[in-house]
Amino acid sequence: KTHEFFFLLKGSVRGRINGKACRFKSGDFCFLPAGAVHEFQAGRSGAQTLDVVFPRLDLQKPDIVLV
Repeated sequence: KTHEFFFLLKGSVRGRINGKACRFKSGDFCFLPAGAVHEFQAGRSGAQTLDVVFPRLDLQKPDIVLV
Protein backbone atom coordinates (compact mmCIF):
# COMPACT_ATOMS: atom_id res chain seq x y z
CA LYS A 1 0.00 0.00 0.00
CA THR A 2 3.00 2.32 0.38
CA HIS A 3 4.19 4.51 -2.50
CA GLU A 4 7.71 5.96 -2.62
CA PHE A 5 9.18 9.03 -4.28
CA PHE A 6 12.90 9.72 -4.25
CA PHE A 7 15.02 12.60 -5.46
CA LEU A 8 18.74 12.00 -5.97
CA LEU A 9 20.54 14.92 -4.33
CA LYS A 10 24.11 13.79 -4.91
CA GLY A 11 26.00 10.96 -6.60
CA SER A 12 24.57 8.20 -8.73
CA VAL A 13 22.48 5.06 -8.33
CA ARG A 14 21.93 2.00 -10.48
CA GLY A 15 19.40 -0.73 -9.97
CA ARG A 16 16.28 -2.49 -11.16
CA ILE A 17 12.60 -1.60 -11.03
CA ASN A 18 10.25 -4.51 -11.75
CA GLY A 19 13.17 -6.31 -13.40
CA LYS A 20 14.15 -3.41 -15.70
CA ALA A 21 17.64 -1.92 -15.33
CA CYS A 22 17.82 1.79 -14.47
CA ARG A 23 20.35 4.51 -13.63
CA PHE A 24 19.93 7.82 -11.85
CA LYS A 25 22.26 10.79 -11.41
CA SER A 26 22.09 13.97 -9.31
CA GLY A 27 18.87 15.84 -10.01
CA ASP A 28 16.92 12.78 -11.18
CA PHE A 29 13.79 11.61 -9.42
CA CYS A 30 11.61 8.52 -9.44
CA PHE A 31 8.11 7.59 -8.35
CA LEU A 32 7.66 3.98 -7.22
CA PRO A 33 4.01 2.98 -6.90
CA ALA A 34 2.94 0.51 -4.24
CA GLY A 35 4.01 -3.00 -5.20
CA ALA A 36 6.93 -1.95 -7.42
CA VAL A 37 9.75 -4.41 -6.77
CA HIS A 38 13.00 -2.48 -6.75
CA GLU A 39 16.62 -2.55 -5.67
CA PHE A 40 19.29 0.13 -5.87
CA GLN A 41 23.03 0.37 -5.37
CA ALA A 42 24.97 3.61 -4.92
CA GLY A 43 27.65 4.47 -7.47
CA ARG A 44 31.38 4.72 -6.70
CA SER A 45 31.06 8.18 -5.15
CA GLY A 46 28.03 7.17 -3.05
CA ALA A 47 24.57 8.67 -3.17
CA GLN A 48 22.42 11.02 -1.14
CA THR A 49 18.65 10.86 -1.59
CA LEU A 50 15.52 12.48 -0.28
CA ASP A 51 12.87 9.79 0.11
CA VAL A 52 9.17 10.34 0.73
CA VAL A 53 6.81 7.45 1.46
CA PHE A 54 3.04 7.73 1.57
CA PRO A 55 0.67 7.00 3.10
CA ARG A 56 2.61 7.16 6.34
CA LEU A 57 4.61 3.97 6.86
CA ASP A 58 3.28 1.87 9.74
CA LEU A 59 6.47 0.84 11.54
CA GLN A 60 4.56 -1.81 13.50
CA LYS A 61 3.41 -3.52 10.26
CA PRO A 62 5.70 -2.22 7.48
CA ASP A 63 4.97 -3.27 3.91
CA ILE A 64 8.44 -2.16 2.79
CA VAL A 65 11.49 -4.34 3.38
CA LEU A 66 14.92 -2.71 3.53
CA VAL A 67 17.80 -5.06 2.83
